[in-house]
Amino acid sequence: MLENFSEHKINESVAYDPTLSPKSDTLIVSNYIQSIQKVTKSIHMSFIIKDSGKRTKYKGGAVRDLEDDKIMWDLLPLEALKRVAIHYTNGAIKYERNNWKKGVPIERFERSALRHLIQYLLGEKDEDHLSATIFNVLGIIYNEEINNKNMKKGTPKKDGSGKGTRANKGRGGCRTPQKTGKGK
Repeated sequence: MLENFSEHKINESVAYDPTLSPKSDTLIVSNYIQSIQKVTKSIHMSFIIKDSGKRTKYKGGAVRDLEDDKIMWDLLPLEALKRVAIHYTNGAIKYERNNWKKGVPIERFERSALRHLIQYLLGEKDEDHLSATIFNVLGIIYNEEINNKNMKKGTPKKDGSGKGTRANKGRGGCRTPQKTGKGK
């Protein structure tokens, strides 16, 4: 926990007394962190504000943590994302909101992504095939991310794929069970 706070921040945040022994200082900091944890748990928050210890100071006097090693969301092409968002909207109207999150097997997303990409490459204009391709690729990525989170938590994904199937192996994500030749 201490690695998330810079020395400077800890010293400002606690009644810091340089005459105290290192053990006393550690105890004060530990008590401070425990009180923060209790407060965040009581308001149902488990997030902290990360701190690199490095700052940018602006003309008006504001100070912010550096943007080094942070995701640059502003690089995403909004014009292209709008087309993909329209595809999601049309799907929500046709089926329901987030229907695709209810356990579509990765193989289904893969087949659909490939089909739409080929339709785009063949010049077919009956649908927005690139947006449909992106939709399916994002479905694959989503399934992999959800499966990875569930694997870290030690809980299998509740998607009908079952334990002991490819759902917990290989590329990850919501996979359909492979036939083993056992049973009917």
